Amino acid sequence: MKFFLALLTAIISLSSYTFVGVHADCAGCGLVLNDGSTLISECTGRLAGGETKCTYQKANKGATFICHYKNGNSALMGGSNLACPRKAGRGACRSMCP
Repeated sequence: MKFFLALLTAIISLSSYTFVGVHADCAGCGLVLNDGSTLISECTGRLAGGETKCTYQKANKGATFICHYKNGNSALMGGSNLACPRKAGRGACRSMCP
């Protein structure tokens, strides 16, 4: 009985460890885009399977623009700026978006 409880505790512990983000995989924003725009913030949506939001500033310190990427496949989502790359890289999930 003790062995069974110890085994069950170990399984639950490892499952929780994986669940909270050890293998979390989100879309990753590039630091600099081909047009010279630089990343100024990156955050992950609140819902599982949500989106990653990348905010960039134009190379000449001009306007900012936002790119939204689906976490599951890193594809560009609707509502994103035309300057956004069509696909993001993969990376660790960042802080939650406000």
